[in-house]
Amino acid sequence: MGYCVSQSSNFNVEPKKPKNRSQTYLIPHVCVVQRAVHLAGSGSMAADTDSLPPTVPTAKFIKNVEDYLAGRTPEAAIQALDANYRNYRLIERNLLQSKARQMGKLPEIQKAEEAVGLLMRKRDEAQELLVDFAISDQAYAKAKIPVTDSVNLWLGANVMLEYPLEEAKSLLAQNIHNCKENLKQNQQDLELVKDSITTVEVSIARIYNHDVSQRRSKKA
Repeated sequence: MGYCVSQSSNFNVEPKKPKNRSQTYLIPHVCVVQRAVHLAGSGSMAADTDSLPPTVPTAKFIKNVEDYLAGRTPEAAIQALDANYRNYRLIERNLLQSKARQMGKLPEIQKAEEAVGLLMRKRDEAQELLVDFAISDQAYAKAKIPVTDSVNLWLGANVMLEYPLEEAKSLLAQNIHNCKENLKQNQQDLELVKDSITTVEVSIARIYNHDVSQRRSKKA
């Protein structure tokens, strides 16, 4: 049976902070907490809505401005490029927001994996686990966790499931891997977007300068 100690459980509550946090295992409510992350190729949990397409379309460099303007006015060309520029800025903002969310999730999942690993070690040693968990900012409660073979994982959206310790650790390890892969892909997409933004800015400037040059030539 998995254990989840709530704040209303009958444990002796001491309203104090541990003097040495480094020697105290802080497991809130003795439930391992993790956030749902995008699981590529895994059906264990729903995919994270933060994920974006794996690749971002890149802007093409205009080699010859005159050929590019064939059949269109400079104003129309600049307007189209400006629309692309705004789209790239929007993609960049979404990628940065997604990156921030993923980076916030990763430490939580890593701490959850460490907590499950601790429960596994105590189970193998047939020892009870003494924990201090936060009731509020200034109050902690002490609780003893008997030897257990399972743990409850918060999956988000008020959903909690009980897993065997080995399965919970495997799931959390997979989530950590997927989160790191998402961050890696996110960084690659960000670099592509930044390059495309620069390319579009240069293209707009070249078309504008070409148009100014053509108008001066006609006046001359």
